[in-house]
Amino acid sequence: YFLESRTGSCYKFHYTGQTWHQAYMTCVAEGGHLAIINSATEAQALKELFAKYPANTIKALRTDPIFLGFLDWNEDNTWFTIHGETLDEAGYKNWPADQPDNGKHGNLGQHCGGMFRTGYLDDLWCDVITFPFICEKSPDSLLL
Repeated sequence: YFLESRTGSCYKFHYTGQTWHQAYMTCVAEGGHLAIINSATEAQALKELFAKYPANTIKALRTDPIFLGFLDWNEDNTWFTIHGETLDEAGYKNWPADQPDNGKHGNLGQHCGGMFRTGYLDDLWCDVITFPFICEKSPDSLLL
């Protein structure tokens, strides 16, 4: 984990892909959570972190996008962070014009959250494909 001075949070990029639920549990096991974007500044910081890992360094079925800590709890296109906030309440909901698309290319819906390398949000399959992910935790959690 490294401390990002612009956000006051610590982050770790996991380049070995997992499903969303596996990624969620990995972050919890490390004392953190899947990263939640709370501002354009934080989105920029995560975009820059993601850029440090070119596609050829990532070990996952897909190398773009990454999993983050939000999902469509009720599978009704209403997105909440893992802390129960709407994306509006969390402070960032920058989707590209064609997203969320709920996996229009297949019959399994996309109900877990992610981010493209561009910084835009994406809806992803929760347990079908592995993606890289970013964990976040408070610097206080690193104190003994």
